[in-house]
Amino acid sequence: MTNFNSSGARNIMLVSAVLLLILGTLAVFTASSFKSLLLTDSKSSTIFLLPHIKKILIGILAGLLAWIIPPGKLKKTAPILYVLSVAMLIILLLLRGTHWAPVINGSARWLVLFSGFRIMPSEIARIAYVILAASLVSDGVIRARTGIGVVLLTVLANHFLACPLLFNDHRYLSENL
Repeated sequence: MTNFNSSGARNIMLVSAVLLLILGTLAVFTASSFKSLLLTDSKSSTIFLLPHIKKILIGILAGLLAWIIPPGKLKKTAPILYVLSVAMLIILLLLRGTHWAPVINGSARWLVLFSGFRIMPSEIARIAYVILAASLVSDGVIRARTGIGVVLLTVLANHFLACPLLFNDHRYLSENL
């Protein structure tokens, strides 16, 4: 029987993540530098690279924030985060077609916040669901291995499935196929 060294596994995962970030950034740069040069009359080759790096930095900050927050606080805020994510989905539905929720390629999936910063509420809802479900199961509120537990977790997850039906994305797809 081998002894699992968690410190060594963490180091391997960290090195792997850093290598993937570096390789991904190089791939974005090499795949888009020629197009960037064409679009800027040979002035800049980083039009697509800089937004990519910005998103990487936001992801790293979000990861650090998740690492810093104690699990107890996550459990306490899980219902609030879940309700806020549902509210953002409803706001997206109500503001569809406005400056705050523009229709892009036939669907409105983004909320535009300050200075053009866009956020996809469905991604927040996915994270909120995972945190809420983990919180409810760990507290014993939902017993995941029972029939009713499976039903409750499914209902919590699948109420988001109604949202795409409300956005009429299927009409755009059927018209453009």
